[in-house]
Amino acid sequence: MISVASLFAGIGGIDLGLQRTGLFQTAWFCERDPYCQRVLGKHWPGVPIYDDATNLPDDVERVDVITAGFPCQPVSYAGRRRAQQDERWLWPYVERCIRVLRPRGVMLENVPGLFTAGFDDVIGGLAACGYDAEWDCIPAAAVGAPHLRDRVFIIATPMADAPQLQRDGGDDNPRECPQGQPLPESGNGSWPSPMADADCATRAAAGAAAQALHGPRQVKRLGRRGGLLKDSGWPSPMADAECSRQREQGQPRRPIHSATGSAGQVHRPLNDGIWAAEPNVGRVANGVPHRVDRLRALGNAVVPQVAEHVGHQLARIMGVA
Repeated sequence: MISVASLFAGIGGIDLGLQRTGLFQTAWFCERDPYCQRVLGKHWPGVPIYDDATNLPDDVERVDVITAGFPCQPVSYAGRRRAQQDERWLWPYVERCIRVLRPRGVMLENVPGLFTAGFDDVIGGLAACGYDAEWDCIPAAAVGAPHLRDRVFIIATPMADAPQLQRDGGDDNPRECPQGQPLPESGNGSWPSPMADADCATRAAAGAAAQALHGPRQVKRLGRRGGLLKDSGWPSPMADAECSRQREQGQPRRPIHSATGSAGQVHRPLNDGIWAAEPNVGRVANGVPHRVDRLRALGNAVVPQVAEHVGHQLARIMGVA
């Protein structure tokens, strides 16, 4: 099994999705919200839960994969979008964890606003750590949910020719690349992708490369391997999981129709009863315990079926699927 460390775990949406693949097992969580901690403790009994991503213990267990749905408030279109100037911008602590633990794979999740605020910092940081990344914006509708819920997923694996950064020294500072350790070129003498061509001296090079290639106000949403969605239809192979189960039971594949939203043309399956209708959400006190906590936790959570699909893609790139 592939061991996983889950930063900013929430109620474990990503972890449930990875568990559904049958390939991943969560070794430890990091989540500070008491209600979410109780949910994690109920469904993953015995798995350690740390409560401060900015100050993890030195003896934390090393893992194969780090996942992080780091806070979206600094980049969300619903907020002021101060990105790196927001005190809630906690990407540097995720990056430091990657530098120290050196996992074989990384899975990151955030809202689409990340593309236009902070994205160069994340991709440049991964490149400076020696990781090659790909990304895409995947809606919940891609796996059959009756709503869009767009989320950005980034997966990364070590570059084959990247230096192995040491636990001590330069990698203790997530904002700087170790002096005298420039990232080498790939075997063919060029970087594998424009976005991975980040200069160790400055993270801005990643954003500059994207702007030069795609224009100053648009960042390409697909990585060098074509992204996590192969086309505008069903993701392949795992987002077709429900349909595969239908075919195994002798049921016909559900039809697909198009819906145009603010994000452009989106293909999604018609709701044919596989996804239950949205539950009735009471707007006044109705006796449900922890109702506010539940709604907040669900609002922050990741749809497990999407994480399942992305997990299969990560396992494939890691060579274990």
